[in-house]
Amino acid sequence: MNYLEMATYLAESVLRRGTGSDTLSLAKQALLEAQLETQRAWDWPCMKKHGQRTFCKSGHGIASDIKRITEVWISNDAGHKHHFITPSSLDLNEEGRQGGYGATIQRGKVRWWIDEQKLFIYPSLADGTVIRLDYYQLLPAYANDDDNDWFSSWAWDYLSYKAAEVGSMSLWQDDRIELFRQMAAVKFMAAKQLAMDFEEGGNAGHTRPPMRMPYDMGVHRGYYYWNGYTYFFS
Repeated sequence: MNYLEMATYLAESVLRRGTGSDTLSLAKQALLEAQLETQRAWDWPCMKKHGQRTFCKSGHGIASDIKRITEVWISNDAGHKHHFITPSSLDLNEEGRQGGYGATIQRGKVRWWIDEQKLFIYPSLADGTVIRLDYYQLLPAYANDDDNDWFSSWAWDYLSYKAAEVGSMSLWQDDRIELFRQMAAVKFMAAKQLAMDFEEGGNAGHTRPPMRMPYDMGVHRGYYYWNGYTYFFS
C-alpha cells in the first residue's frame, strides 16, 4: 500500500466514515502520528542504518531523526568494523562535561558519549581516523500520496488501527477507541514478529494478502503467508 491507499483503507474499512476529502485529510494526519509513535515504541529492523565519519575533536552532530546510536567502531582501511569503542556510563558522561576523564585515560579505554545532539570520543583519536556509527533512524514521514515504506507494505493494517486509536484521542470523537487500541495492540505483536522474521531470513517467501475491501469477510481477511504456511494476522 501507499500513503493514499492506507488513508482510504483507514477511512473506509476501519472508521467506516467514507472517503470525503475532509475524512481523508484527517486519516492522513492520523497515519503520520501513528507512523512516528510506532517507531518510537520499538527499534524496528527497517530502521537500522550505519554510516562513516572522519573523527573530529569538536564532536559529530547527530541528526534529529536518528533515534538511537547502538555502536561506535573504528573502521579499517576497507571500511569494516575494526575496533569497538565502549559507550560511557552516565558517571563518565558527567565527568566529561566537567573536563575530567582522568580515570578513563589511565584505563586506556576510548569512550563515546552524546551531549547536546553531538557525539564525542575521548581520549582523542588520530586525525583522519574513520569511525563507523550503527544506529536506528526514523523513516521519512509520508508526504506524497504514493509514498510507502516497510510499514505500508507489510504492516498497513496495524498502522491503520494505530492511526484509528491516536486519531480518536486527538482528531475526532469515536466511542470505539478501546476496540481500536486492542486491535492495534494485537496487530503490533504480529507485525513485530514479522519484522523479526524478516531480519532473520529476509522477505523471501513472505507475502501479504491483497487489501480487503470494506466489509469484505473473504478468505484473505486477517491472514498472511510465509514459506507455505498460513498465519492468522489479528
